[in-house]
Amino acid sequence: MSWASDKAFESEVLRIARAKWPMSAMSGSTKIDGRERDGVFESDETMHFIEATTSRQAEKARNDAKKMHALIVDSIQKNPIKGARGWFVTAEEPTADQRDMVKKIGKGQVVAVSFAQFQQSVVDVGQYLEARANHLFGSVLDPETKQYNPKLEYIPINFSSSDEEQTWNIKTIANGLNNGGRFILTGEYGAGKSMSLRQIFFRLRDEYLQARSSIFPIYINLREHTGQSEAVEVIERHARKIGFDSPSSLVKAWRAKFVTLILDGFDELTSLGVQRASYNNLKMIRRRALEAVRQIISETPDGVGIITAGRDHFFATDSEMASALGLTNYKLIKTTDFTKDQIVEFLKRQGGSSSELDFPSWLPTKPLLISYLASSGLLTEIATNPELQTNYSSWDYLIDRICEREARIDDRYLDGPTLRKILSRLATYARVSDDGLGPLAPQQLSKAYQEICGFEADDQAWIALQRLPGLATYEVEADTKKFIDDEMVQVYRSGDIIDFINDPYTILTQPEFTDAYSQIGTVAGDYAIDVCLKKCALPTVLSIQGMLQSLDGHPSLNSLKADIAIFSIHASLPIKYPCDIEGVFFSHVTLNLEQSTDLSGLTLSNCYLSMVELNPENQEKIPTFKDCIITEISGYPDEASIPAKKFIKTEIENYSSQPQTNAAIRNESISTGEKVLLIILRKIFLQSLSGRSESALYRGLSTSEKQLVDPLVKYLHHSGYLVPITRGGTSIWVPVRKYLHNIRRIIGGVSLESPELMDYARGLSDM
Repeated sequence: MSWASDKAFESEVLRIARAKWPMSAMSGSTKIDGRERDGVFESDETMHFIEATTSRQAEKARNDAKKMHALIVDSIQKNPIKGARGWFVTAEEPTADQRDMVKKIGKGQVVAVSFAQFQQSVVDVGQYLEARANHLFGSVLDPETKQYNPKLEYIPINFSSSDEEQTWNIKTIANGLNNGGRFILTGEYGAGKSMSLRQIFFRLRDEYLQARSSIFPIYINLREHTGQSEAVEVIERHARKIGFDSPSSLVKAWRAKFVTLILDGFDELTSLGVQRASYNNLKMIRRRALEAVRQIISETPDGVGIITAGRDHFFATDSEMASALGLTNYKLIKTTDFTKDQIVEFLKRQGGSSSELDFPSWLPTKPLLISYLASSGLLTEIATNPELQTNYSSWDYLIDRICEREARIDDRYLDGPTLRKILSRLATYARVSDDGLGPLAPQQLSKAYQEICGFEADDQAWIALQRLPGLATYEVEADTKKFIDDEMVQVYRSGDIIDFINDPYTILTQPEFTDAYSQIGTVAGDYAIDVCLKKCALPTVLSIQGMLQSLDGHPSLNSLKADIAIFSIHASLPIKYPCDIEGVFFSHVTLNLEQSTDLSGLTLSNCYLSMVELNPENQEKIPTFKDCIITEISGYPDEASIPAKKFIKTEIENYSSQPQTNAAIRNESISTGEKVLLIILRKIFLQSLSGRSESALYRGLSTSEKQLVDPLVKYLHHSGYLVPITRGGTSIWVPVRKYLHNIRRIIGGVSLESPELMDYARGLSDM
């Protein structure tokens, strides 16, 4: 590696010496007999004299060895009990002439070593890097074998960031880490976080091994450290876990700033669910679970690069995330779905064909899902199936086809409908986890099989359970599984809700159903309820009332009551009779209450809601919110405007009758059409990924601007950016998430990837 100067190299050598001899950590360069010595350090038994150089000259070795040998002789004469040794440290491997000169002049009391050799006297970096490369990296598994594969090839993915002046990729993130930068990487499960961190590790490793850097990466799977609270304990257990011989030396290397830290899976340090815990309690629980991470970060010396990764939306806000992790000055980077070009490259490496690329625009293109579909042979089937229209309800059809296909592999054990029922029950179990995807233990797979089939799984049935469609291996050692996609699992969740809607009284007598639901504290999600509406006969007001009242005697089933209430809202059926729902999280769900349906009997107590859309003209018909926390309310501009009798001791974080961000858009020097386009994209892609009602897209616009909404929405739909669904007679526009990265860049004013969108909007202004 090239050093800026001899002084810079000398500083690095002294840093290693301080780690090697910590009792003399305050020592360094000094003058002896009027001459400057690069380093003098004292340990319990030995005095150590250091000379550091970038020179390749034998004469330099002769002079330095002579100086050190004289110091050694003098030191031993003054203190015969304590030994003495000299270290001639070179930036590169000492030349043969330098070694010979040191050996001759130093008389065996001075040793010539390279910078790397001197560093490895503190920690055996080579052994660590080799051991780490052969251990799991987060959730990265081979899609074919479902096992860890150290040779698995990386397919580059996109990253987005609020810092639009910097383009982030593996190289720029690695460079930032080498320069002491701090990063948080977030993304959905299966979006490539661990794969990206693994690639960053390999890049930093190679830079160290090729002597382009003096620091090496430490990659810690945080999920292997649940329950730990001490930073040193985490690092030492990590060393033992991967089979590294000297855990204490790894701690020394960390303290001495020899490393870059890669901390994968801050959301996996706890398996907490959200069952009936208050919002503030959850913040406290999350913070407590991350004590070890926070301590590692706080005790890491300044100048050491850190990147930590976890799932999107694990924290309620970015500020809570930064506080819980203990980071102040950091860059927030997010993973995004595959682009079409990246999918082409991925399929080529998987041996796939170009015919697989014509899959529906609504299908998420996150790496794990595409990998699953490709490796199971389903991508071609999806691409060539005319039944799959551009609508999220097509998930239901797709899952039926997937289950039928899987059942055909061995129809002696599970047919398609039974397979789907097992997956529905597993999806209900998974709702207990904080992301609703799992993990699921082998005992839960066995339990779901027995509950649905009525008998225990034999050996052959166990084989079928191991390849359940839509589940991926999560932890190889524990043999746990996890659902691979949030939208897919929502459709699976609909199964148990449909069974309840069709026969509520019988279902409530089944302890396996009530036991599973009693652990849940979140709603099923908009897609799950949409499937219920599609597959159930339209209920009456009386039948909904009967369902809700049947749950009054089951206080542990509040989440099921919330699901039925959302079902009623989506079906535009009133809830005028008393209905209390307590302690449920309406996370990542838009509660659309803009229609004139009377929901005055509904009371939500101690609930957390992400987004509530209201119509001020219907305020007498909206539910009562008591002791709730609402992230955002659309329809009211501020606290003074909301009806106090409907919001009792309820905390509202944001109001958006006309989003504040719209004001910034209006100040841009662009056409009216472009401004309206950006406002629409903000509302759909940034404010609520579960969709916005068509009426909400007009809110806050002038009369002339409203005239542009319809053609713009139609254009976005025909271009594949939006898909329409209907809930209770209300038109909802849902974003196609694989375009999220591109849309964020368009809104930020830095993207030239889709100029046709802005061109079309600009053209509307000229008409």
